[in-house]
Amino acid sequence: MPINLAEPLDWESATGDALTMLEDLQGNILKGHGRHHTANLFLNFSGDRGKVAASLNSIGRQLPSALDQLRDAKAFSETKISAGRFLSFFISKEGYGWLGTPAPVSPARAPHSADATLESMLDRKTALDDPNLPDLDAHFRQDQPEKIIHALLLIADDGPEDVEVEASRWTWLLAQDGVSVIGAEYGRAYFNAAKDGLENFGYVDGRSQPLMLRQDIAEEGKSLKSGDPADPDSWEWSPIFPLGQFVVRDPGGATPHSFGSYFVFRKLEQDVEGFKEREEALAKALGLTNSPDPDDAERAGAMVVGRFENGSPYTMPKGPWTAPVSPDPSSGPLNNFNFDNDSEGALCPFRGHIRKTNPRGDSARLPGGTFDEEELGRERSRIMARRGITYGVRAQNVAREFVDRPRQGAGLLFMAYMANISEQFEVTQRFWANNAEFVSPPVGIDPVIGQTANGEGQVWWPDARGAPKKTEFDFGRFVHLKGGEYFFAPSKSFLTNFVFEPVTAAAEPVSEDASVMTTA
Repeated sequence: MPINLAEPLDWESATGDALTMLEDLQGNILKGHGRHHTANLFLNFSGDRGKVAASLNSIGRQLPSALDQLRDAKAFSETKISAGRFLSFFISKEGYGWLGTPAPVSPARAPHSADATLESMLDRKTALDDPNLPDLDAHFRQDQPEKIIHALLLIADDGPEDVEVEASRWTWLLAQDGVSVIGAEYGRAYFNAAKDGLENFGYVDGRSQPLMLRQDIAEEGKSLKSGDPADPDSWEWSPIFPLGQFVVRDPGGATPHSFGSYFVFRKLEQDVEGFKEREEALAKALGLTNSPDPDDAERAGAMVVGRFENGSPYTMPKGPWTAPVSPDPSSGPLNNFNFDNDSEGALCPFRGHIRKTNPRGDSARLPGGTFDEEELGRERSRIMARRGITYGVRAQNVAREFVDRPRQGAGLLFMAYMANISEQFEVTQRFWANNAEFVSPPVGIDPVIGQTANGEGQVWWPDARGAPKKTEFDFGRFVHLKGGEYFFAPSKSFLTNFVFEPVTAAAEPVSEDASVMTTA
């Protein structure tokens, strides 16, 4: 069975080249690992190079493959018995340099126009409008040779104690081979009463994920509340994406079918108190605080995020100028929707977080309700496979609602896999979230993750009920980057077979032979 990068993968029927790929690809890329607690250990190589290589070999042997993980996930769905500890490993540009191995370079694949290369996130500070070095956590500043981030080991398990014990064990083991843990970030997932994942502002998160496995697409169809489950063409929004949007050839792998993925890590601290205070002020400015409609109290925040707290999208139903969908808990975190009936941003503002970062056709919409199909393809090509997790210790009541409002110490460990960092993550952050004129001027930056070098002035917010009234109101700067890095998740065989052999030549883009695989 050849590897078709232009289509989703049916992993259960994989044979031949596709099976070889699954056996050598790391887990967590094609499907999230599903554990509720993580430790992210940031590593510096400083010891004997032969011993460091031995450490990589050992890690490679212990990493679950994509095939292992998918089989474990299927077994869990049937038995509810967890496979326990999960590991992933990533190498930075500086890490590849220390190992004497060229960082992976993958050729541009339509609709992406640039080759996929691995850079340092610190070198992209100006382009991303990221904060200055002193504003980052110490272990992300990388201002001394012994503080350079060479690699990242992700440990995930079902309980916090399991993760802490495993992190301590790995810290000791790695130190024996001259690999130092220079910083650690611990993640813990939170859930509402409906068992949907929550981010720290209290909103359901992680609902809109790209699906690249045929089995996951079939499961998504079963959850639809409109459209034919067996006919994705009838769905309002298609979560179906090609495999090649998330994996690329690993030039250091053992076979032509060895793949990896580019990976972005960003620690985003959330000022929950500031956000909630501003959310309440926006509701007051829009005249929603004394409304007889109980839903109105949530509408201001829903405009900012693009969804109500329970995950229901802030969109209008069929028919113009009607009230938005109310936050009906029975509807769950709906994902089968688009913005076709709110094409002017009268209800869900264009700057609403989920609309900025997944426009669902906004950038390709033409007069008359048609779409520029080429532009729509480019828009969809930016989507990443997000695998983030919240961090911080929060208090919840019996209804699983947050009852505290921390200003510091809580946030999101943003993590995402992709085939091209510059064409996926950086387009999303730079040209969508940070761009006050996307999708059309002057809509303002993303009020959740948008960053600008000089801050942002007032912007107009539409009235939450779609009336002609608009309110001038500044909302933003409640999420602060505390550091991060770009990585590559290599194939298992790269790690298990690695031997230190200094290489000085620059890496050449890896050819993806059409006889081996079909590319997009």
